[in-house]
Amino acid sequence: MVPAYNRADDHTDAQPPDRAAGAWPVSRWLDLRRLGIGLLGFWALYFAIVALSNLTDLLRSVHVVRADWRWVSGNLAFMASATGKFGVPVWANQVLLAGVIVWQGLAAVLFSRAARAGGREWLGGAFTLGISLWAVFIILDEVLLIFETGAEATHLRLLIAQLLTLVLLRLERLLERSTAPGCEA
Repeated sequence: MVPAYNRADDHTDAQPPDRAAGAWPVSRWLDLRRLGIGLLGFWALYFAIVALSNLTDLLRSVHVVRADWRWVSGNLAFMASATGKFGVPVWANQVLLAGVIVWQGLAAVLFSRAARAGGREWLGGAFTLGISLWAVFIILDEVLLIFETGAEATHLRLLIAQLLTLVLLRLERLLERSTAPGCEA
C-alpha cells in the first residue's frame, strides 16, 4: 500500500524565521536594527540642534553673539512672555534656559552614545532625560497657563514620539542583530 501524499511532508526541512535571534530583515541593505540605530541617531541630532539654537539665543541675550544673529530658537523671549506675568526677572529666565541647554545637551550626548553602541548602552539614560524633559515642559505649560500658545501640544507630541520610539526599540527588538542570510551588519 502506498502512503497518502501530504504536501507538508515536502517541506519538513524548512525552518521558520527565528524572531528571537534578531530583527526581521527588510532588505539586504536595511535591516530593522539599522533602523533602530537610525532612530537613536535622529534623537541625538534633534537634541543637539535644539540645544545649539537655545545656546545661540542665550548668548545673544548676554551680548556674546551679535544682536542681528538670526539662528536663535526664540525660546528665551517665549519664556520671558510666559513668566513675565508672574514677575520673574530676565536673569532667572536666562538661568532656566541654561539649565534646559545642559539637559538637552546631555540627552544629545547619551542618544549619540546609545546609537554608536548599537543601543546596548546608554539607552535608559538617554530616554530618561528626553522623556523627563517633555514631561516637565508639559507640567510647566499648565502651571504657567501657556497652554493657549500651542507649546503644550508640541511638547506632548514630542513626548509621545519619544515614548513610541522607546516602545518600538524594546518591543520589536530593533537593536538586536539579525541572523537572516544577507543581513549581516
